[in-house]
Amino acid sequence: MKPRRTAPVSPLDGAFRQRVYDIVRLVPHGRITTYGFVSTLAGAPRHARQVGWALHTLPDALVWGAATDLRRDVRREGSPIDPDAEQRAGRVPWHRVVNAKGQVSTHPDEAGTYRQIDLLRQEGIEVTDSGVLVGGLSARLWVPDSAVVDGLELPADVLYDLDRQLDR
Repeated sequence: MKPRRTAPVSPLDGAFRQRVYDIVRLVPHGRITTYGFVSTLAGAPRHARQVGWALHTLPDALVWGAATDLRRDVRREGSPIDPDAEQRAGRVPWHRVVNAKGQVSTHPDEAGTYRQIDLLRQEGIEVTDSGVLVGGLSARLWVPDSAVVDGLELPADVLYDLDRQLDR
């Protein structure tokens, strides 16, 4: 494996936020990942809360489903979303990121929590009304292939953390 030559990523800068958005865009339709896993892939292991904040403060133009219903709007259950159109528009599928317990994390506004549950259900992911993934994380967990991981150009210490996480 060739040595990695990337600048350290700070979870407090704009480059980290952009990297989070780029990584979350890699999560395929019908799959989920965790805030902690995204933080590792972003080069900042153990910064799950910063990933959550980056997704919470997504610009409206990047919010998945923004054309039909913003996260902050009143709940419109079942509003159909065209995943291909969302992807072409460069939107971030924020709803595919859950906490390490296999649950939708609560949002400051209740409508955001319900919207995330609705979006997950539209992708065929079973979620209880309280936001718990039916079957747990492993039922729909996204595990990136080695080509995706290599493309992220992660430093050796981050690759070590990533290997530990994938060995569960």
